[in-house]
Amino acid sequence: MGAVERHRRRAFNARHCALSARPQPPIRATLNQNLAKRPLAGLLCLARRTRTLVCAGAGPEVRMAMKISTRDVNGTTVIDCSGRLVFGDEAFALRDTVKAMLTQPRNMVLNLANVSYIDSGGLGTLVGLYTSTRNAGGSMKLAALNSRVIDLLQITKLVTVFEVYDDVDAAMKSFDRKAGAA
Repeated sequence: MGAVERHRRRAFNARHCALSARPQPPIRATLNQNLAKRPLAGLLCLARRTRTLVCAGAGPEVRMAMKISTRDVNGTTVIDCSGRLVFGDEAFALRDTVKAMLTQPRNMVLNLANVSYIDSGGLGTLVGLYTSTRNAGGSMKLAALNSRVIDLLQITKLVTVFEVYDDVDAAMKSFDRKAGAA
């Protein structure tokens, strides 16, 4: 490494350390300032600092949260999800909901019919929930995935890990078949 490269690295490190030591302005002020300059940069800045997604044009701060509801159908727990399964509050809420039910072995169906998007953090949450459910003596199956989510599972080869069904009824019937076969 030459002298010029060393100088560039030192200058970058000095700037980076100085920037991180600076006190941060309030989130709303940062959002308004950045939106005035560059609309998307303000959203990215807010998303990085709060780990939430903000929808532009829908008011000052509208969070796009995932809605989770649970129901018990013939001894099988169905977890209905709608929204975006992304890293942050959405993934943590799903994880906390499922882990609260794992005090005893359960058969679970995760209904993802109304989930429009899953990022890498959401995939990690699904894999973690699958592992936790199996370790607790239960079973988890995915149902009603849209084409984008199916493509994502195929690209990541997670379709070989999860049992995926076209709808909730087919997933619930698969539990009955396994109980009859055993």
